[in-house]
Amino acid sequence: MDIKDFFSLQENFDQSHFPNFTGKGGSKEKQIQTAIYLVLGALGELGELANVVKKALRGDHPLEYFSNDFKEEIADVFIYLIKICQTLNVDLEEAFLKKLSINEERFEMVPPPKKP
Repeated sequence: MDIKDFFSLQENFDQSHFPNFTGKGGSKEKQIQTAIYLVLGALGELGELANVVKKALRGDHPLEYFSNDFKEEIADVFIYLIKICQTLNVDLEEAFLKKLSINEERFEMVPPPKKP
């Protein structure tokens, strides 16, 4: 499965479950309102992930205890990221590769930290 397959699966799900709330088509105003809604949703899911990490860090349970919670919250964040990309017409694969190239150049010039 590649990234385009994930996008297609999510688009099919959204069309069958939320046909009036896909963020595709319509006015620019509807598109930006949908993007705002989705970014807020993504931030909520990141907050839920942060809460699970906090509980693991403080030692509430062994790390393995949180494995399913980590997976679920990360998947929720990924779903929102897909939906944001679809709404804003962003090719995530292209954007990632471009940013990776930028970062490779940027951090190539930075020397590693010196050991004390």
